[in-house]
Amino acid sequence: MRYIGAMEMEQEMPNVLIMGRPNVGKSTLINRIIGQRRAITSDVSGVTRDILTYSTEWEGKSFAVVDSGGVFIEESEGLYLQSVIEGLVHQAIERADVIVFVVDYKDGLHPVDIRISKALRPVSQKVKVAVNKVDDVEKRYDIGQFYKLGLGTPIPISSLHGNGLGTLLTCVTDTFSDEKGVVESSEDILKIAIVGRPNVGKSSLTNAIINERRVIVDDKAGTTRDTIEVYFEHGDQKYLIVDTAGMKKLGKIRHQIDYYATLRSQRSLHEVDLVVMVMSVDSILADQDKKIINLILKHHQRMVIFVNKCDLLLEDAPKKAHVLQEMREVLPELAYFPIMMGSAHTTKGVQALLNHLPIIVENGLKRVTTSQLNQFVDTVIKRTPPPAKRGKQLKVYYATQASVKPPTFVFFVNYPNIIDAGYSRFVEKWLRSHFPWFEGSTILLKFRKHS
Repeated sequence: MRYIGAMEMEQEMPNVLIMGRPNVGKSTLINRIIGQRRAITSDVSGVTRDILTYSTEWEGKSFAVVDSGGVFIEESEGLYLQSVIEGLVHQAIERADVIVFVVDYKDGLHPVDIRISKALRPVSQKVKVAVNKVDDVEKRYDIGQFYKLGLGTPIPISSLHGNGLGTLLTCVTDTFSDEKGVVESSEDILKIAIVGRPNVGKSSLTNAIINERRVIVDDKAGTTRDTIEVYFEHGDQKYLIVDTAGMKKLGKIRHQIDYYATLRSQRSLHEVDLVVMVMSVDSILADQDKKIINLILKHHQRMVIFVNKCDLLLEDAPKKAHVLQEMREVLPELAYFPIMMGSAHTTKGVQALLNHLPIIVENGLKRVTTSQLNQFVDTVIKRTPPPAKRGKQLKVYYATQASVKPPTFVFFVNYPNIIDAGYSRFVEKWLRSHFPWFEGSTILLKFRKHS
């Protein structure tokens, strides 16, 4: 069993929905299935709020694991957004090929389990009951009470120790048709991360892009508590959109759940082809915005800035130009990255954003030939070398592009130590001027001693 990177996921994979009431161990089970600590686990009810999707395989059969929020099937004033969560779960039930209904052996047959089982009766043919927390294997036969759910033979498991997991997965995958579970090449799928500080409209933008309500949207900051992966196609292009939890200042995080959510949002920067940095027009380039942008640049990621909530600004060209100019003055690094404006609420600018993403990725993969780079050296660096230090004058022998992720250029010189950050920025500016297709990509320059 291995976790399949998002780039390998085929849209026609079977969907396996993991559901049940809060605190029965759904997230622990998912982490065990996919072999990574991806879902956030906690003793606090209602931690999982959105419909999360992960991909994995078992015995050569690939499938998507769909994690639901905790289901009550009853009114609950104490849990924020519970009615919205349950609405999304009902949609997921309809889409699912298999439903793993998780119950708790230690709690026994709970009244909420019975209510959930009644809701699942119309689709009982695709339900598997997993009795979790059977940590003592000798008690695996002591689960007779769960037959009362009327959903077939219960399967004893322990998410914590892995007991019974093979039996459960075999029962699940045996139901797949031969047409499903095919893994296709990852090269044609673009993985896009939607990042930003809390409450700037990341989830709204994700929903606007996919044109389907998959992510909970609310005015309260921090609604999204985990990274959410959504697969879809636009034209001939396949995408994986990763909607991340809002990145907060780690020093100001008081809740353990938010701490790990922020760390996983940061980790997503390593795993994607491009990052869409979302900001709100009513508070552009707040301190946390700048820190997130600098973090993206530190990871040498491709980036597009999307300024959200620009419903009125889009109709005012002079004001729009002023805002763009101000952004680039406050953060000069943005001169090399597209800044797009729109509204996730009205979907204005969303289509243009989506059309632009594959162009940036494709252009960022272009290579500059050695002859083109050496011509650049002759026309720029040799004509405007850095000031001599201690009588040492820079001499460039040749240059080459070493990599495309990120675009990395290596200049072989006699004295690398006389090149400071200011001159490196000068070279990057002229390099981008000569080869403008690198807009949106972070460029890495290296000056090495020629031997």
